[in-house]
Amino acid sequence: MTLSEHDVHLWADNGQQAQVSSAVQAVLDTWRQTAA
Repeated sequence: MTLSEHDVHLWADNGQQAQVSSAVQAVLDTWRQTAA
């Protein structure tokens, strides 16, 4: 069995978060709205 979903990963700080997928960006946007 070969895993592929998590083959590419990035620990993204605030300056690198634009490099994530649109789905992850939506999660981050929601988190920012609730954290404010």
